[in-house]
Amino acid sequence: MSDSLGTTPSADLSRTILLDLRAGGTSAGRQLESLFREPLRRFAMRYVRNAADAEDVVQDVFARALASDALPDSFRAWLFRVARNICLNRYRDGQHRAHDHLETRFDLPIEQPGLLTGLVQIEDHGKLLELLDQLSEAQREALLLRYVEGLGREEIAEVLDQPVSVVKSRLFEGVKRLREISG
Repeated sequence: MSDSLGTTPSADLSRTILLDLRAGGTSAGRQLESLFREPLRRFAMRYVRNAADAEDVVQDVFARALASDALPDSFRAWLFRVARNICLNRYRDGQHRAHDHLETRFDLPIEQPGLLTGLVQIEDHGKLLELLDQLSEAQREALLLRYVEGLGREEIAEVLDQPVSVVKSRLFEGVKRLREISG
């Protein structure tokens, strides 16, 4: 299965990778890394704002994936949820208290259709960052997961531990707000 972010692993592939890893398969480790390292690092950077800390988060995510007995239906969403929880725990533990909200700077991995890409192409990247900073934290987080990380609504709901209806609402309201403030 492929999307605009590159290869999106199917649930079966993700389960196979996880089972192979737990059995000591080295090729599965390389596959896990090639599929998830960069998206997880990019995701963590918005929280921890430091490349070394983001890499630590990714290592923690991979370690927890290997240690967990869980075999989640949506492995990708589960990995992002674990990464988010690690980042939020770092905030709670006082490791990153200087940052009071989710970082909006990001690099789009490749061309992808959608509202945020359209704004990037039409507007200056700095202008988009200013616009995103005007959204609520919840809207910004949902939009970044959807349009930068390429997660589906159900996956976002799992990452944020919210009902899909809440995610849909945050996406709708965030897009609506972006249109209002950009026009």
